[in-house]
Amino acid sequence: MLEIENLKVKLNHTEIVRGISFNLEKGKILSVLGESGSGKSVTATSILRLFDENNSEITVDLMRFDEQDLKNLNKGQLEAIRGKRIAYIFQNPIDALSPYRRIGKQFKEVLKSHQLAYHKNEVLKWLEMVGLEKEKEYILRKYPHQLSGGQAQRVTIALALCLNPELIIADEPTSSIDASLTDTIIELLISINQRMKISILFITHDFDLATRISDDILILYGGLVMEYGEKANIVNRPKHPYTEELFKCVSSINSREERLYALSGYALDPKAFKNECPFADRCPQVKKDCYLKIPQITFDSYGTQVRCVLYDEVLNE
Repeated sequence: MLEIENLKVKLNHTEIVRGISFNLEKGKILSVLGESGSGKSVTATSILRLFDENNSEITVDLMRFDEQDLKNLNKGQLEAIRGKRIAYIFQNPIDALSPYRRIGKQFKEVLKSHQLAYHKNEVLKWLEMVGLEKEKEYILRKYPHQLSGGQAQRVTIALALCLNPELIIADEPTSSIDASLTDTIIELLISINQRMKISILFITHDFDLATRISDDILILYGGLVMEYGEKANIVNRPKHPYTEELFKCVSSINSREERLYALSGYALDPKAFKNECPFADRCPQVKKDCYLKIPQITFDSYGTQVRCVLYDEVLNE
């Protein structure tokens, strides 16, 4: 479905993504997980080139979507794919909607941009599908600022669905809405994936959400893949110390007895990147070798990828 090899992205001359590779299979959900500055959202936006071309540089060995080469598409060819075949759900739903047009008008414009006719009954069905059946008529008459955050996010999902995409890129879709609505949005995305067989690239900083929604998980730190594999293997057999630390954070939140656990230090500033493991300064298992080089990707017997000197020799034996 979506295959990317050795993606590198610079923004304002600073390298944010440093050569990541992954494969999202048809009908699956892949979570790209990381803290602020890890490169997760930059990875997502690079697929559809949603950058200012004057301030960005993207290089990639392979970027293929359903046998189509995305790497060498011109603007017109890419525009034909955006929305129609690959839909994008942004972090802030209010910012993603035009403030000057009623929601019904925005559905009309999205459909018209892809030479599709507007049928109100069809649009109402999409709003019903995303859980807005009781207020669907009301929603179509309103401007974005008149909607709640949860309503606005579900409208953006309905706008994505109305073009029948094959892939949805959901960039932190719960980060700008009330926490009480997080479960609703997550269950909605899972339902869309299962009912419509739409592949989803789910961008998140929340490890718990990633384990709930995903088939596979890709963990980024400092613009590099730290660990990547099937969810069951990541959850049951975490390899990288960073993954283990994330688990401790989630476990302490879910436990009523333990104190909240927090990673030491701060997320890596992309401008401070060195030729060493980016997690070294925060790692509880750090060794001298961690500061001598950037570890290579190795594979365990389950196919999980890990970038850590602790496994350089063990996994390659």
